Amino acid sequence: ALTARINELQEKVNAFDERYAAQNDEIARLQLGNDVLLEKLINEKRKVSILEDLESQMQGLIDDKAH
Repeated sequence: ALTARINELQEKVNAFDERYAAQNDEIARLQLGNDVLLEKLINEKRKVSILEDLESQMQGLIDDKAH
C-alpha cells in the first residue's frame, strides 16, 4: 500500500513538473514576444522623433521664406 501511495505521489510530482516546464516555456515565449514588441515600439518612437524634427525644420524654412 505504501509503494502504491509513493507511486501515486510520484506521478503527481511528474505531472506538476510537466506543467511547470510548459509554463516556463510559455513565459519564455511571451518574454521573447515582448522584447520584439518593445524593439518595434522604440523604432516607431525614433521615426516619430525624426518626422517631428523634419516637420520643425520645414516649418522653419517656410517661415524664413515668408519673411
